Amino acid sequence: MKNPSIRVRLIFGSTLVIAGVLLFSKVTMYREIERSLRQELDEQLLHSAILLSKSAELEAGGVIYEWEEALQSTAGLGIEGLFQFWNLKTGTTSRSPDLGTADLKFFHGEINQPVYQDLHLANGKPLRAIGFLHLPFTNEYGRDEMRRRGNILDPRDYPQVIVCARETTGLEYRLDETKRDLLWSGGLTLLAVWLAILLITHWTLRPLDRLASSLLKRSTEVATPLPEIPPDLPRELVPLASAFRVALEKVETARAHEKDFAFGAAHQLRTPIAGIHAVLEQAISRPRDAETLSQRIRRALEVTRDMRGTVESLMSLARLRGGIDDIVRQPFDPIAVLRNLIGEEERHQGNRHLGVTLPEKPLLLIGDERLFKVLVSILLENAFQHSPDGGRIWIEASPGPDGLVLTVANDARSFHPEDAERIFRPFQRGRKTSVNTGGAGLGLALAREIAQRLGGSIELDWSEEKSVLTFRFELANHPSA
Repeated sequence: MKNPSIRVRLIFGSTLVIAGVLLFSKVTMYREIERSLRQELDEQLLHSAILLSKSAELEAGGVIYEWEEALQSTAGLGIEGLFQFWNLKTGTTSRSPDLGTADLKFFHGEINQPVYQDLHLANGKPLRAIGFLHLPFTNEYGRDEMRRRGNILDPRDYPQVIVCARETTGLEYRLDETKRDLLWSGGLTLLAVWLAILLITHWTLRPLDRLASSLLKRSTEVATPLPEIPPDLPRELVPLASAFRVALEKVETARAHEKDFAFGAAHQLRTPIAGIHAVLEQAISRPRDAETLSQRIRRALEVTRDMRGTVESLMSLARLRGGIDDIVRQPFDPIAVLRNLIGEEERHQGNRHLGVTLPEKPLLLIGDERLFKVLVSILLENAFQHSPDGGRIWIEASPGPDGLVLTVANDARSFHPEDAERIFRPFQRGRKTSVNTGGAGLGLALAREIAQRLGGSIELDWSEEKSVLTFRFELANHPSA
C-alpha cells in the first residue's frame, strides 16, 4: 500500500485485535457458563437417580418401589423430572406419573456407574437423562421376613435400571439468553473501544495536522518564519518534524544563497557591460584618430576578457553544483603540478616574498588532475592577490595520512574574522577588500566546491597576532576508484 494512513492503521488494526480478544473471551465465558449449567443438571440427575435407587427395596415377595407409596403421601416424592424403572429379573417396568404410557430410552453402564445421554421425547422435547444400573437394598426387617418365610432372596438376582430425565428446554433458553447477552455486551464494548480509539487517534494526530496545515500555508507565503513544532506533537514524531524543519531551513538558506548568487551574477555582469557601453559610446561620440579608437577598443576587449573569466567561473560552479562534470581519476604527481603553478604565478606577481616547502620526491596520487590544478590556481591567485606589495606568502605541501596536505598562507592585514565563512560564498569578498581588487568573488566558492567533489576539504585559519591567513586543503587519494 502506497502512503498508508497511520490513523486508518491504528483504528482498524486496534479494532481487529480488540475484536479478536473480545470474541475469544466471550466464547470462553459462554463455554464456561454452559459447562457449569450442564454439570449442575447432571449432578441433579445423579442425585435424583440415587434417591430413586434407594426406593427399590427387596423383600420376601420381590422388589417393592417405595416411591410409589411416597406419591400417595402428602409430602409427595420430592423428585423433579421423569423416570422409569426396569426390573431385569421380572422384565417389568414402572414409570413416573408424568411420563404416562411413554417410555424413556433404556440404557445404562456398569453397575453403580451412571451414564448420561441427550434424548428427545416423542413430542420432540429435548431431555437430559441418566442411566443407572443398581441392586435393590434390603433391611433387617426384610431379611427377617425372608427367613421367616424360608425364601431367602439375593439382591444380585434382581438388578434394577433407572433412567431419570429432565427437560432441557429451559436450560437451552437460558443458554440462548446468555449467548445474546454476551454478543450484545461484546458488540457494545467493541463499539465503545472503537470510538475511544477514534477519538484518541484524532486527538493525538491533531498537532500533526496543524503542523502540515502551517507548512502548506507557509509554502505560499514569502519571508515569513518557519512554523514551530507544536508542543503537543507526539514525542515519537518530534524527531521527524525536527529533521523536516532542519531540511526546510537548509532549503530556505539555499534559496537565499541562490537569490544572492543571481543578484551577484547580474551585478558582476552588468558593471562590465556598462563599462563596454560607455567606452564604445565615447568612441563614436565624435571623430577620433585611429590610435585613440584602437586604445578604446583594446580597453573594451580587456573588459570582455574579465567578463569571460567571470562567466567561465560561473559555469564551472554551476557544473560542479549540478554534478554535470564527471570526476576523472587517474594517477598524477601533485608536487609537479604545484611547482609549475607556483612558477607561473610568481612570474606574474613576483613582488612578494615567497616561501615554498615541497617534498623532493614525486608523490603519486589517484585523482582528478584538472580540478586539482583549478583549485591550486585559485588558492595561489588568492594569496598573491590579497597579500600586500612586499608581503609574505608561504606554500607548503606534504604527504598526509590519506593523500596530500597543502597549506597556502599569506599576510592579510585587511582580513576580518567575521569574513571566515562569507568569503566562501559566491560574489562575496572581505569587508575591507578594496573595490579595485580584481576578480568577481567566485574563486573561493569554486575552490570549496572542487574540494568537496575531490573528497577533500578546505579549512581556514586566521592568526590575528601575525595577521596571517592560512588555507589548508587535504586531497584524498582514491587508489580503489
